[in-house]
Amino acid sequence: MWAPPNRQTDADREYLRNLFPLFKNLPNEENFQFPLAVDPDYVPPINTFYCFMSGAVLISLATGTVSLRLWVRSRGVFGTDDWVMLAAFLFYCALNVVNVTAVFGSGLGYHLYDNSMKDIYAFLVLEFLHVIFLFCTLHLCRCSIIHLFLRLAHLQSPTQQRYLYFVNTLSYLFMIGCVLFEVFDCGVPVAHNSFRLQSQFDGTCVGARSMLAYGLLIAGHIILDALTIFPPLVVLVRLPLAPGKKFNLIFLLILGVFTMVSSAIRLYVFYRIMLESFDLTWHATGVAFWGILESSLAAIIVSLPALNQVMIKFFKGVRERTTGGPNSTITGRGMSIFERHQFFRGAGKFLSFSAGGSAKLTVSGGGTIAPPDNTYVELGDFKSERQTKTASTVVEQSQPSPLSPPDIMQRTANDLEPDITRTFFLTDDLEQQREDGDSAGSMRNVQRPERTYTRRPSSPTISRS
Repeated sequence: MWAPPNRQTDADREYLRNLFPLFKNLPNEENFQFPLAVDPDYVPPINTFYCFMSGAVLISLATGTVSLRLWVRSRGVFGTDDWVMLAAFLFYCALNVVNVTAVFGSGLGYHLYDNSMKDIYAFLVLEFLHVIFLFCTLHLCRCSIIHLFLRLAHLQSPTQQRYLYFVNTLSYLFMIGCVLFEVFDCGVPVAHNSFRLQSQFDGTCVGARSMLAYGLLIAGHIILDALTIFPPLVVLVRLPLAPGKKFNLIFLLILGVFTMVSSAIRLYVFYRIMLESFDLTWHATGVAFWGILESSLAAIIVSLPALNQVMIKFFKGVRERTTGGPNSTITGRGMSIFERHQFFRGAGKFLSFSAGGSAKLTVSGGGTIAPPDNTYVELGDFKSERQTKTASTVVEQSQPSPLSPPDIMQRTANDLEPDITRTFFLTDDLEQQREDGDSAGSMRNVQRPERTYTRRPSSPTISRS
């Protein structure tokens, strides 16, 4: 069973008793007895177990997501948004170190009257650092998102760019203001006033006993999040982006609403409960939990756009393993459906088709016919030139057959696909093998024709003038 790190002494009880007049909602203030002093079998209760377990899961997810994002970006273009996210991640790691230390090395999660002054002092120091690192993590995550939008500046109007620069600058300034307020909340010297328990109750620390100060800070944070989320939604809908990328950015912004909700819950529910009670160390657990939740969500949400391609490849691989093969455009032999080569029944004939997919069939006796759709055999891997020397196949390489149609499709110079004509001469020997015996057994012995590419001169580029 967990217990406070340091045993409570009579001097600690006397110090706490002198502060009873400042405590709110202390039960039976005049006749209050310290449980550890009157009951030798008393075990101090603790409420940090749920916070520690759920926080471990959130921290693991956020750390893995951000690390993967930084690794992916380091292999490509590491932009300003990535450097800002790296700084936010360092503050996030520092925040979690502080949280773990508070759970095991301070009075967090125990009733104030069960703690020693050493544990209370450690709690106040760690709470001080927790607030600073939390502010830096949240504001830098927002700035990273804005820097990501600024990478799309070439798709935006000057007014939209100026708006993003304004919100970004305001976010940096507001972050600095929040940190300065927390540092000098209890006045100077900082170490003397900020880490004394009495300063938390006698009004020395402005934000410790008032919702106004921290309420304004959190309200400003929520407003900046709203300025970052909602106006860009309208802009993203109109940007000429790929549908997948546009959907991801919109989904990212919508997820940011959850951080706004968690900020409001953390302040206006759990922080209010802590202010209305003397038991700082007990009620601080709920505030810390929602701080971990908010910072972890922010880190994960900001890292999702960089992992778009990774997630697409992952889910595509899962789908291929589930369905037993690639998705429709690739054949079982690893060939694109646009690269198929076919054999047809009949007399000796030429099969000629271009890269565009048009095909004409010329019979040796003359005439041109369209190949049937239901009589073809799909070829697999082609053998090398040495292996195909014995094949009874004549490949026409330079000029098309005089009997082949003159109207084979050609590509102009401004087309993306190369102009390639493939021509095969299929002899009667192959047709005889196909007709004799079992088709599956005979086709295993068929020598595959060599695939030869012949570039034909392109047509001149068509001018619209």
